[in-house]
Amino acid sequence: MLILQINKELGASIATRELTSALIGRGVDVNIIAEDGRYPPSGHLNGLNLYLPSYLLKYVEMSVKAPSLLDPNDFDLIHSHQGLIMSKLLMTNSKSPWVHTVHSTYLDDIRYFKEHPLNGLDRLKYIFGIKTERLIHLSVVKQLRRKVFFIAVSSRINAELRALGVPDDRIFVVPNGVNIRFFNSLGAEECRARVMKQIGLPEDSRIVFSAGYISPIKGIHVVIRAIPAILKAVRNVQFVAAGSHPFLSYTRYLNSLARRLGVQERVHFLGPIKYASIPMYFKACDLFVQASFSEGSPLTVPQAMACKKPLVVTETCAPEDYGIADCAVAIGDYGVLAEKISFYLNNEEEARKLTNRNYQLAQSRLSWNKLIERYIESYKIIKDAS
Repeated sequence: MLILQINKELGASIATRELTSALIGRGVDVNIIAEDGRYPPSGHLNGLNLYLPSYLLKYVEMSVKAPSLLDPNDFDLIHSHQGLIMSKLLMTNSKSPWVHTVHSTYLDDIRYFKEHPLNGLDRLKYIFGIKTERLIHLSVVKQLRRKVFFIAVSSRINAELRALGVPDDRIFVVPNGVNIRFFNSLGAEECRARVMKQIGLPEDSRIVFSAGYISPIKGIHVVIRAIPAILKAVRNVQFVAAGSHPFLSYTRYLNSLARRLGVQERVHFLGPIKYASIPMYFKACDLFVQASFSEGSPLTVPQAMACKKPLVVTETCAPEDYGIADCAVAIGDYGVLAEKISFYLNNEEEARKLTNRNYQLAQSRLSWNKLIERYIESYKIIKDAS
């Protein structure tokens, strides 16, 4: 099998890495083309890596170099993640079965663009980056809808693909999962003490945690708008967000919004953190929140479930696919978001019931060892149909 991992995007890259490891564990011979030189782990794969340069040049270099490095027809199946356009270039003359995973909702990205607080160059960067890429991908999906199989990581993406004309029998819905052992290996008390000391929080703080790059699409401003209402119900709430800041004007807006609402001392940006450190922050928090405007099936949701933390997410975060529809709120509704967060922080018994149920769901349905069975079954169907 050849897996094309074309994008450095954190969520897709991690999901692909976990999938690859699970496939190798089942004895599948996996070959990789990856942009990120840190991936895959050396010594575990019988294959190759293709390291590509800047975002703007990678499609050109891929089309030139890849055919000289490999013949797609040599593989039983090709599975691409992100980089649909680049994959199309490689697959032009291939007769091998091809399946592409769609990791995010194209239409939600476009639908909510006008609501995002971006200014100047950041707005242009978004238009000519994320928005333009999504529009191009929509066009390519329409072109390939009867030639390629698709794995949708959520029911929301499945509906989007069907609306684009992709036949039902060419779509497989498989959500992202979690490495439960990795995320549940640390003690909560020790993690909490370390995080409290690092940030300088009062001992009685109630930590609401969010992870993902600090972009308007992740809805960080919605959470900040909810903080005043939460404080009326829950004392000493602190909002901690981890992730890089790709849009400077958005970061300025968030700081300005926090000051305007009088909650600037309760909002803490950690910046990017290493993947190996993420479990510590999950274990340290009292509740996880993902207020995104657009997602596929965010890895942070099963990660919070594996860490036995109550969570509140928006309806774009695949709550039905993860089995947590009762944890979801409408996109952009900071009033209901505040109510839901306050409820779980104020009701320990209800929060405990929720976390126990969610942990069982993560164990029984969302570990990568469980999900790999669904992938392998999908591969078999695709090969038989090709």
